[in-house]
Amino acid sequence: MKNINNFRALGRVYRAIEEFRKLDPEIPSQAINAFLYIVLHEGCSVKDIGEALNLRQSSASRNVALLSKMHRLGKPGLGLIEAKEDPRDRRWKTVNLTPRGRRFLEDLDIHIGE
Repeated sequence: MKNINNFRALGRVYRAIEEFRKLDPEIPSQAINAFLYIVLHEGCSVKDIGEALNLRQSSASRNVALLSKMHRLGKPGLGLIEAKEDPRDRRWKTVNLTPRGRRFLEDLDIHIGE
């Protein structure tokens, strides 16, 4: 017999992915993982994201750009996060949620919290 709690958990994961797909139907799973990492580690660096998710620096930067206001090649990003120069070391960027990112997180909680 299958465990009903496992089905509920899978249903929540499915609904969460669908909420991300409403933002971008072709969103890569790496970008979803990066967003969730940023939620759990606000103020982290792009390097931290790359190391935690086992991504090359270029992939981490690309996913951060997708989640930011401007994506690659001047395309609009999702506006969920903001990467700013670290005032202590201008070579590094710290990453935080934007107000839109916080609203999305709240909506995500509402949609998957059943």
